[in-house]
Amino acid sequence: MGLRLVAHYFDRSEAFVARSVIEAQGMLAFLHNEDWIRLYPHYVGPFGGYRLVVSELDLEDAVSVLREARLNPLLEGERLELKGDLFDRVMSFVVGYIIGGVPTMIRKTRWIPSQSE
Repeated sequence: MGLRLVAHYFDRSEAFVARSVIEAQGMLAFLHNEDWIRLYPHYVGPFGGYRLVVSELDLEDAVSVLREARLNPLLEGERLELKGDLFDRVMSFVVGYIIGGVPTMIRKTRWIPSQSE
């Protein structure tokens, strides 16, 4: 028994969403290369992107969960709103350079439900 590759992503947010979808179903998932790409975000390509891995026992369930999530990405009319003002940009710069040497995006996000609800 070991870890098996489920998918790989070159977009950080997509990788984190995929991992959270699997973990929401009670399975343990890891993003291989997550720590290296956080330190060197410009090396996403050479490192092979974010590799989503799960236990060999959970492989079939994880694939089916991701497949279902891709078929039903959002509710009708639902959207993600991203906001960031000057303070967020300044704090992104400061926090990023203190922690990892690279600016880190700090944004306020919220899901806006459809108007019909």
